[in-house]
Amino acid sequence: IDGTLYVALNEISSDFSKLAHGRVIAIDTATDRISATINIAELADCVDMSYVAATQTLVVVCTGDFTAADQSLTSGIAYIDLSASPPHEVLHQGAASFGGRALGAYAGTAQNGALGFGVTPGVFGGTPHDRLWSFDVASGRATPVADADDSFVYGTVLIDPDHNRLFLTDAFAATPRVHVFNYASGTAIHQAAVTADATTGLPPREIAW
Repeated sequence: IDGTLYVALNEISSDFSKLAHGRVIAIDTATDRISATINIAELADCVDMSYVAATQTLVVVCTGDFTAADQSLTSGIAYIDLSASPPHEVLHQGAASFGGRALGAYAGTAQNGALGFGVTPGVFGGTPHDRLWSFDVASGRATPVADADDSFVYGTVLIDPDHNRLFLTDAFAATPRVHVFNYASGTAIHQAAVTADATTGLPPREIAW
């Protein structure tokens, strides 16, 4: 973004028994040197990022401490103001809004950052299954949009803000596909599902520009 590369970092012990808080570093691509460090003290295991150009906000999703009794307590979304010097976190939203379930994926670029869409994973061998949510940033309210046919089948979320569309990968073995939603009305409405070739054994899990 404007000559700066942003990287999400996590501190995890070598035996995966302990996690520290998340962190994002900024790297000046002209010098290959770190220009800023942004600690996300409340959240852990921060992974995917999306950028809202209109507000110069970096949106970071954190899946939480998977070693804790309640992973959702350290899962959520961090909003980093890149227009500030140095950049810093201005808001974070805990996973409590998402039914108290830890987030697995999130994209926050719809409607200039006012609307986001996230996925909460289900549980192995039972219910609840994966769920897609819409999230109103101003109110802090998350609303269920769709449930998967199994757990750990919904993958990443891709937003097409120019056409008010949302793409969601679905690796369910019987019907691997990419779902297409339209959110022009503010509510995500399922429009279509693009079927993947199940014979390859490679169901869709990641999607990006």
